Amino acid sequence: MRHVLLGILLVAALALPAFAEPSGLPFALTLASPLGSAWHKDEVRIGSRFGGISVTGNIVGTSTKGTLTLYAGGRLFILGCNLNGAVAGKSVSPMRLTSGGWMSDTGNAVSAAFPTHGAWVAAVTEWANANLTGALRAQVLSGIKSDRIQTFSKTAPAAGQKDKP
Repeated sequence: MRHVLLGILLVAALALPAFAEPSGLPFALTLASPLGSAWHKDEVRIGSRFGGISVTGNIVGTSTKGTLTLYAGGRLFILGCNLNGAVAGKSVSPMRLTSGGWMSDTGNAVSAAFPTHGAWVAAVTEWANANLTGALRAQVLSGIKSDRIQTFSKTAPAAGQKDKP
């Protein structure tokens, strides 16, 4: 059954326009202390979210560089240095954080690895099926449905309408 669901999600993701810009994955990280210019290890506390997924973990670095390690359901979900690394098992090189800098506590993360919301859902579903069981899998997968993922793309005008200069 889960393979059928994954197949449907992948077909839906591929059916979207090829010209779409990468999706913006909203994140809100509750940190033990603010990131600043001094190199330090900071805890990412319970209640933090990345792309709709509840995460915990840590950041080692400053507000301009460092390593981010996040766990979902107790399993490694994100590992990257200056957001070059892996997110939901997919390589991101780099993942741009639209809030500026390499990391802040809130913003939107953008990567060509997730060009659409459907691509994000498919990646997280595949990761959850490989790494989680039962209630934890259901919890993670329900999270990607509850958060709104922003897609930064140009939309074509409706039939009969012309583009304004």
